[in-house]
Amino acid sequence: MTKAIALSYSLSARYEERPLASRTYHLLVHQLNNIFPNTHFHPRTEIPRHPSSLPLPVDATFFDYVVLNGQRYHASPNLDTATARSLVQVQYHMLSGDTRLECGELLEIFRYDHGPNRQPLWFGHVRWFVPWRGRRDQM
Repeated sequence: MTKAIALSYSLSARYEERPLASRTYHLLVHQLNNIFPNTHFHPRTEIPRHPSSLPLPVDATFFDYVVLNGQRYHASPNLDTATARSLVQVQYHMLSGDTRLECGELLEIFRYDHGPNRQPLWFGHVRWFVPWRGRRDQM
């Protein structure tokens, strides 16, 4: 488990309303079920596994970049050239006292309005890098 840390942030003024890609949509359903364990969600195209499960709409609001504590991070598909501006490094402070460091590529930045009151939630879809555990070639 981790504890939340408050960050100052702002989103790009340019945004686009569109449907979530299938993979992102299914990841979002899974994430919302983790965030709200007492509420059940399912994709619109699937049969609910729980009698009170709610189908999730597929539309979200996508942003070009986010500024976190003065540092700008771009969603990689929105960049014209290959650049490090879409690479992120996240440090987790675990409740156990341990610290974890993860690195990845920021693929999407989006707001998802969920529930009957359309409560906004913000997400960054990240492709996390994994360390190579295989043999190393000798030079």
